[in-house]
Amino acid sequence: MNEDTPLLQIIPQDALSPEQRAFCRNPDIDLPLYRLLREPTHLDDFDWENEYDRAIWRDNQTIIYLSFSTIRKYDERRPFREKSVSFVINCGNKYILSFGMIYGKSDAAIAETATFFWSLKQSDAYNIVSLQIGNTFNEQSDTFDHGALSPEQLAQILDANPTRHCDMKLGTWSAEQSVILASRPYPLKLTLGASVVERDDCFRFSDGGTAFVEALQNRELGFGNLAVDFRTKGRNVISLSHINMKRLFKLPHMFDRLAIEGVDEEFVLLPFSAQVSALSYHLDAQHLQHDDLDSLDIAANNLT
Repeated sequence: MNEDTPLLQIIPQDALSPEQRAFCRNPDIDLPLYRLLREPTHLDDFDWENEYDRAIWRDNQTIIYLSFSTIRKYDERRPFREKSVSFVINCGNKYILSFGMIYGKSDAAIAETATFFWSLKQSDAYNIVSLQIGNTFNEQSDTFDHGALSPEQLAQILDANPTRHCDMKLGTWSAEQSVILASRPYPLKLTLGASVVERDDCFRFSDGGTAFVEALQNRELGFGNLAVDFRTKGRNVISLSHINMKRLFKLPHMFDRLAIEGVDEEFVLLPFSAQVSALSYHLDAQHLQHDDLDSLDIAANNLT
């Protein structure tokens, strides 16, 4: 970190390059464009105290947009009409440090900038607890192909801040990417969450989770904490297939904490069999019968 050298500089309107002018803007938003004067290495390099929205140009023809608006205004203030991926940086006590978008002309360029920004070292001044990939507050879908993130790029994002919780809300993720998620050489805090917004771009594995579960089966170190939200209002969207869901719950002593929500009624008892230190399970009570409770065998040491 270099506090003596400014990080950002406004690009005057008359100095915009043809590439910068080519970005399709929202005509209702007059937002200046900044350039980086130096390459940041930490999130602390940014001035988070001045809560004004910023659009930052990168040389690979992408724009990082950071917003400090309320959720409602954030959804209204999309300054560009280009291909994009959304994210949220969360601090402790459910405090949101910033909503963000990365805009670009190609998936490859967006993936490069996402890898750069999401790999910046954690803040010392702010208790950043999670990176959420995909902002479900948006009614508009991300148009970025999440599969464009190479396995090496995804590994770099995770390895840069291994204690940070990674919450993956949107997108279709490949078998190669899922192996990266399941095989990091340290315990992870990972949430695979379905969006509760009525749309079909919720998180899902392209192969139904087969490669993810197989990589877990070959893992020697405990995984850490995993949360899976099976709820969705979208059609034909499922994060894990039923077969792989069963295989996941049979993994012996793989997870310190397993959090499950939204399991289909026919599998409602299955999570109770998971051999984990702690199980957090949210289910609809109407899916349980009295006879089920009499014969219920709970494997977890702690149940909430």
